[in-house]
Amino acid sequence: MILLKLLSQFLQPGNLKGDEDLVDFNEIVYLEVAVSIFDIYGCIDSVAINFNLNANVDDGSCVYCIYGCMDSTSFNFDSIATCPDLSCVSVMYGCTDPLALNYYAGANIDDGSCIYLIWMYRSFSCKL
Repeated sequence: MILLKLLSQFLQPGNLKGDEDLVDFNEIVYLEVAVSIFDIYGCIDSVAINFNLNANVDDGSCVYCIYGCMDSTSFNFDSIATCPDLSCVSVMYGCTDPLALNYYAGANIDDGSCIYLIWMYRSFSCKL
């Protein structure tokens, strides 16, 4: 406000010396001022997941999506994933050996419960 007041006083007829013809007092005068008060550091890449709309200086902190399972309780948890891809698989305990009697195809962690059929063979000898 102070700047505009001083500017309006300066632009009054009679205050200009020399190049008075540069300003026509019958026209609107536009003043464009670019002011940067301070730098705001942050990610300025709009594609990054941590984009900062207020930042005006890139600080190298941009983080981009790495898709994977982000549920730490899932069987296929991906510790480097930054964006979920809906691929998480629940942990299912059971027998994972297809040769066992109680094989469970839905199990992804063997819990040691497999049961096997054991054939016993005995030989008998007969004397006549």
